[in-house]
Amino acid sequence: MIEESTVWHTTNRENDRYPTLELTISEKSASVDIIGDFDTGAIMIFADFEFLQTAQVIKLRRAQVVRSAFHFNRRYMYIPMRFTIALQDASGIIRESRQTINCVLNWQQSPFIQVNPNRTALIGREVLLEIKPKVLLDFLRNVTVAYF
Repeated sequence: MIEESTVWHTTNRENDRYPTLELTISEKSASVDIIGDFDTGAIMIFADFEFLQTAQVIKLRRAQVVRSAFHFNRRYMYIPMRFTIALQDASGIIRESRQTINCVLNWQQSPFIQVNPNRTALIGREVLLEIKPKVLLDFLRNVTVAYF
């Protein structure tokens, strides 16, 4: 039995689950653990701006650039920000990478919750390409396990 695993999130489709990964996002003295839906079709991490701000990980500066893009043919607004991202594997080993997260404004009205209304982050492959874990997607138990 594997002890360290992340249970998958249900979606709005019957008998459907989204693989998840748990990451720690930190900046200076603040950090927050987030369980996001793991999507190898996405390159970057997209996360709820308000969630990160409430966790005091985001510190806004005056000249913050707000950008817009489309997902599922719907426009969303985001602020790209750099953070330290950490992944802990099943044996407790932690690897980190400095990554840009697209912090999505008005997350609850964004297209990122279309498939999973409870989603707080969508985790793309870029961070995993950097820290190089082995990732087991266990479809029998609906859990994700990472190894280094």
